[in-house]
Amino acid sequence: MPRGKTFYMWQVLVIDAIMQSSKRVDLRGCILADDMGLEKTITAAGYLTRLSLEAELRQRQLDDGEKVSPPMPTILVMPAQLIDNWAPDCNHINPDVPIALYYGHPKAKYGGNVTVIPDILNKQHPLFNRKDEINARPIIITKAATLARRHGPNA
Repeated sequence: MPRGKTFYMWQVLVIDAIMQSSKRVDLRGCILADDMGLEKTITAAGYLTRLSLEAELRQRQLDDGEKVSPPMPTILVMPAQLIDNWAPDCNHINPDVPIALYYGHPKAKYGGNVTVIPDILNKQHPLFNRKDEINARPIIITKAATLARRHGPNA
């Protein structure tokens, strides 16, 4: 996120709403979609930063024996032309958060904490192991066409 950037009021509300929705068991995700120019990228960067802070809080809660929701990765679906920019940007926002691309050639090299998922993502994939705390942090970046190609048109 650019240094010195301040959030608009609606961006703070959106980040909070996304964080709250991630704690609900009756929801499977949320969509951040708006007109061009309303700084969805900055809002998403704020969400990723808050997600990183929440992971630290989550670990403290576990250390204190508190019950927390099962860990799950964050999945970002975006147009293909944005993926090559978003992967390094997400890595720059927080280099400790693993970034997994579900897109492109399996042997592509992106550097940093960015890897490529060469196989099919399903409930049995290690990233969706709800018992492994490491899975509370990964960010999976993909595009709708990859989901449709690897999982069928209803993905």
